[in-house]
Amino acid sequence: MPNDPMVAEILDNIRRVFQFVNEHSKRVVRETGLTGPQLWAIKVIAERAPIRV
Repeated sequence: MPNDPMVAEILDNIRRVFQFVNEHSKRVVRETGLTGPQLWAIKVIAERAPIRV
């Protein structure tokens, strides 16, 4: 199975997806100064506002 061209293609595509997501995350941090989890928390707070601690 490791020599199966389809498996190799799938793994290569998964690698590309992870690489894209990683690059996007780094760009977002550079542009906003916030990490993904921080942005997610702000989004949740905004969607559910007003929200109590």
